[in-house]
Amino acid sequence: MSGICIGTQLEAPQGYGVLERGMTYHFLRNSSKTDRVLLLLFAVRKPKAVTYKSAKRPNRIITPTPLPILVGVERQSFEDGVRAGKIVKAKNQSSMPPWLADLEGLNLHNLDELRKKPVRSHADRMEEKIEAIFPLTQKFEEVLDAKDPDRVINAHARSCSPQRNETRMRLWFYVYMLFGRNRFALHYPIASIGRWSRVTTTPKHKWGTPHKYKGKEHGHNTSPAMKALILKGYRREVGLGITMTSIYNKSMMKDFGCRLREVHHGDFVHKEIWHPQGKPFPLKGAYVYHVIEEFGTEKIQLNMYGYVRARSKMLLPVGAFTERVWNLMQKVERDAYAVGDLARGLIEGNPLPPLYVVRKRDTASGLVTGIGFSQGGESASAYRMAQFCEAIDKVRFFALFGLELSPERWPSKGISSFDIQDRGAGSTPDAFSRILMYKPLVSESPPGHAGQSKAVIESSNPKTYTTDEAPGFTASNLRTFELIRRELFRVLKDNDTFYVGDRIPPDLAERVTRATPLAIWNTWDEIGRNDALQMGFEDAVRAYLTKTKAKLTKEGVVLNSMLFRSDALDQVGARKLVSGKQTVDVEVYVLDACLRHIWTDFKGQLIELDLTLKVPVGNEVLLMSLEEIKQFEAFCRERDSFHDEHCTAVSIQIYHEFKEATGRDWDTGTRVKGRAKRGTPSAKREAAEARGAVHAAKARA
Repeated sequence: MSGICIGTQLEAPQGYGVLERGMTYHFLRNSSKTDRVLLLLFAVRKPKAVTYKSAKRPNRIITPTPLPILVGVERQSFEDGVRAGKIVKAKNQSSMPPWLADLEGLNLHNLDELRKKPVRSHADRMEEKIEAIFPLTQKFEEVLDAKDPDRVINAHARSCSPQRNETRMRLWFYVYMLFGRNRFALHYPIASIGRWSRVTTTPKHKWGTPHKYKGKEHGHNTSPAMKALILKGYRREVGLGITMTSIYNKSMMKDFGCRLREVHHGDFVHKEIWHPQGKPFPLKGAYVYHVIEEFGTEKIQLNMYGYVRARSKMLLPVGAFTERVWNLMQKVERDAYAVGDLARGLIEGNPLPPLYVVRKRDTASGLVTGIGFSQGGESASAYRMAQFCEAIDKVRFFALFGLELSPERWPSKGISSFDIQDRGAGSTPDAFSRILMYKPLVSESPPGHAGQSKAVIESSNPKTYTTDEAPGFTASNLRTFELIRRELFRVLKDNDTFYVGDRIPPDLAERVTRATPLAIWNTWDEIGRNDALQMGFEDAVRAYLTKTKAKLTKEGVVLNSMLFRSDALDQVGARKLVSGKQTVDVEVYVLDACLRHIWTDFKGQLIELDLTLKVPVGNEVLLMSLEEIKQFEAFCRERDSFHDEHCTAVSIQIYHEFKEATGRDWDTGTRVKGRAKRGTPSAKREAAEARGAVHAAKARA
C-alpha cells in the first residue's frame, strides 16, 4: 500500500495542533526548503439564492465555488504526528475532489460524443482552466515554497487578461496538483446528465503570433498528426553536427512532401516552401518549438554536439544522480534487458525468442517500481506494461500471474512525473500513456553509448558474462509465464538486497532498519516524502495496456479464438445485445504477457473478463501470453484445415465397407408417396417378425 504522497487524504482522529477532528486534509507538499508541510482543506459551500438588480436577469440558485483553505504544519511536528499515529490516512481515498465523487472510476475521455449540439464542449472548459494555471504548474515548487502561496496565486489571477477570480484560480491550481495533474479533476458535477464522453475540439482560428506580412490567419495549427511527423523527422535526421535548420529542410521534403517555388512581393523575389496539394505543414518556428518541447534544449544540444563536447564545454558538473532527488518517485529511470534463458515453446517445446524485461527504478530509494515484458525484442507495450505495474497495487499485479504477495513486500504505488528512458522503443510515443494527463511532465532520453547517463537502472540490470568458448545458448525447461514469474521474484529479491546505504540521509539513519531500497522506501513513504502521482486501476488499464479488437458473441468476448467472459459482463447486459451467430466488434485491453484476464469498456464502465475454456485445464494453461495464444491459434488453424477432407475420406471408406459387407448401397431404396401403412394385418405381422429377429440376434450375442 502507498504511504503519504501528493493528494493523500489525512485525518487527525483526536485533533492535532492546528488540525481539527472530523476534517479531511489533503497532503500537498513536504518541503525541506521551508521546513513546512502544506495541507489543503476544501470547504464545499451550500447552494444559495442570488437576486440580481437588473430585472432582465431572473433570480436563481447557484452553488458557490468550493473554498480551498491552505493549512501549514511544521515539518518535524507533522512527521512526529504521523509516526505517533495522531495523523492517519483517511479510510477512503478518493481520486477526485469531494464535489466530483460521482465521477470516480468512470471513462471521461470521450465526453462530448453523446452530446447533441452543445453550446460549449466540456473539453473547452477544462482546457481554459488548465491554460489559466499553466504558468503556475510550471513553477509549482516555487509557488508552494513561497511564504504565502495563496498570495502568489492571487497575484497571477490579477495579472491575467482578462482578470480571473482569485478563489477559482487557487481552487483550480490546488485541485490540479493534488489529484495527479488530472484534467478531469477540474470538471464540474455532471452526475445528473448520466453519460460521459470527451472529444478534443479543433480550433477554428490560427494560433500563435500572426505572420508579419501574410496575415494573422496564414499558416496551419499543429495537429497531433503533424506533431508526430515533426518528431518522426527529427528522430530520423538528428545526428552529430546536423543543425536544426538542416533537419527542418529534410523533414519538409521527406515527411511533409513540400516543394520550393519562386514568389514575387513587389520588387522583391525570393523562394519559399509550399505543398502542391495544399496540405498543412509547420513553419520553422513551430517545428523547433515542438522539438524543444518534446526533447528539451539540453537533449538537442547533446544530439548535435555529442556527449563529450557537451559535457566538457557546455554542461556543468552535476555530481551524483541522487543529489537532486529528496523524495520518492521524484525521478524514475527505465531500461530493458534480455533474459539469457530461452523459454520452452507451448506446442513442440522448441526454444522461443528471448524474453525482454523492462524495469523502472526510483532514483531516490533504488526501489524497482515497475516491470513489463515482451518477447523477441524491446517493444513499446513492454514499457507501458512497466508503467501499468508501477501505477497499480502490486498485490493485484502479482494476482494477474496467479501469484500471491504480501503488500509490505512491494509497497510502491503511483507514477512519476519525471521519466528517464532509453532510446529506441522506450522513447517512442507508444511507450507512454495513451491518456495525455498521465504522460510524464519531463521525459528525458540520454545519448547513445552513454549508459552512465541512467546509471541507476543500468547498474541494477542482471549481468551476463562473456567467455571465449564457442557460441551457444541456454534452452530453459521453463515456459514463458514461468520465466516471467521468475523475474517477478527477482524484483522482490533485488528490492531487499541491493545495497543503497549511501542514500540514507543522516536525519533518518536511525529509522532505516537496513541499507536496502525496501527499507528506505518504507521510511520515507510513512512520513510523506513521496511525489508519486496516484491513479485508479481503471485509468491505469485504459492508459497503459495494449488496446486491440475482439468480437462480442452470445458466449462472451472472443480474442484470437479464445473465449473470455465474467459475471460482470452479464450484469451490464452486454451479451443480450447479440443473438444467434451475430458478432459485435469491441475494443479490449490486454496484458500482453498474460491473458488470464482482459478488460473492455461498456457504457463507460470497465469490465474485467476471465479466460474461459470449454474443458477443465490446469491453472498454468490460463497463464498463456498473447504470443502463445497466437501460436496456439495458428496451430489449431493448420490442424483443422484438413478436417473437411478427413471427414470426406472416412465417410467414403465407411460406405465402401458397408457395401462389401451387405452387398447393398448405403442409401438404397425408392421414394413412395403417402404415409407408411403400419396398421394393416400384414404390416403388423412383418413388424412382429422383425422384433423377433432382433430378440434372436440379442440372444445369440
